[in-house]
Amino acid sequence: MAITQDALQDLLEPPVAQAGFELLGVEFQKEGKGRVLRLLIDHPEGIRLEDCVAVNDAVQPLLDERDPIPEAYRLEVSSPGIFRPLTRREHFERFQGQRIRFRLRHESEGIRKGGGTLVSCDADAIEVALEPEGTEIRIPFEAISKARLDPKLPF
Repeated sequence: MAITQDALQDLLEPPVAQAGFELLGVEFQKEGKGRVLRLLIDHPEGIRLEDCVAVNDAVQPLLDERDPIPEAYRLEVSSPGIFRPLTRREHFERFQGQRIRFRLRHESEGIRKGGGTLVSCDADAIEVALEPEGTEIRIPFEAISKARLDPKLPF
């Protein structure tokens, strides 16, 4: 039986937190000929290579002991980067006023995916000013499949 990404998140969150970091997300996917288990971690002071090594060392014994993934895989620990995922209400609160991209679980008001400025966040939903028209929509958290920051990069 395959373990879900949510179950992996629940399993790995405690050792990551004990190491002093926030586990933003867990990805388990095929890359090339193999599989990769990628942990995205964060810290208020940013992420350094040494931090990734520390989290790797913190979770590896638990992965070896529990063996939640029956197939071979490569473990990667990394920072979320500038296109960081937004997975919790606290993330949306922290990045109000920033540009985001989102995908919804189901089409709502003719929208399945889009982007714009994160205007506000409350206990149940976010408000986004869609680009380019600026129309504001309210999106309940349970309707969001994926969301991430979408900074405008100067070229």
